[in-house]
Amino acid sequence: MTTVIGNQKYTAYGFRYANNIATAYYDKMALFPMFRTIATGPSAKIFQKMKNEGVHMLLINSAVKVGSQGSQPMTMSDFRQDNDPSNEANFKSGDVGQQDWKPSFEKGFHFNTYKQRFKYLRKQFNTDPKESATTKMGTQMTKVAMANLILERDYVIVEGVDENGNKIYRTSSGRDLRDDVMTCINKMSNIGERKIR
Repeated sequence: MTTVIGNQKYTAYGFRYANNIATAYYDKMALFPMFRTIATGPSAKIFQKMKNEGVHMLLINSAVKVGSQGSQPMTMSDFRQDNDPSNEANFKSGDVGQQDWKPSFEKGFHFNTYKQRFKYLRKQFNTDPKESATTKMGTQMTKVAMANLILERDYVIVEGVDENGNKIYRTSSGRDLRDDVMTCINKMSNIGERKIR
C-alpha cells in the first residue's frame, strides 16, 4: 500500500490564559494527520497515547518559536520495545536476569498538555520551488547585504576589464552603494507595476 499525505504549513499566534496569567505563543510548523493504519513503530506508540489522552496536536520543540511550556524530552530507548523477556533492550541494566524492566511508553511518558484556540491557526503562504537556471535575489539577501554597509566607508568595486584583460576598479562610498541598490530595486518594482497595469 502506498500512501501520499500532503503536509500543510501552518502558523499560530495568540495568548494562552491560565491562573490569570497570559502566555504569548507563536508556532510555525508543518502539520500532517496521523492514521492508525500508517502509524508504525514509535509513531504507533505516540499515536495511541495521543488517542488515549485526548491530545489532538503534538508540537515538536522546533515548531514552538515563542511560548514553550514544559516541553518533554522523548527518547524512545528509555522505554521498553515490547514485553519479550529475552530482549535486552527492554531492561534498564541490559542484564536480562535482573528483570529490571524499562517502563512502557504508555505509562512512562507524560505529555505536557495545554489548550490553544483554533481561532488563531493560520495557513502559511506556499513558496513555489524555483526550477529555472537562474534565480532573482531575494529580499532577505538584500537586507543582509544592506545591513552590513557602512555608509561612511569607501568600497572598491570591479567595474570591468580593459582591452588587455586587466580589471578596472573604482571606489564608491557605502552611502552611494545603498542609493544605487535602492534605485535598482525601485526601477524593477516600477517595471513589474507597469506589466500588471
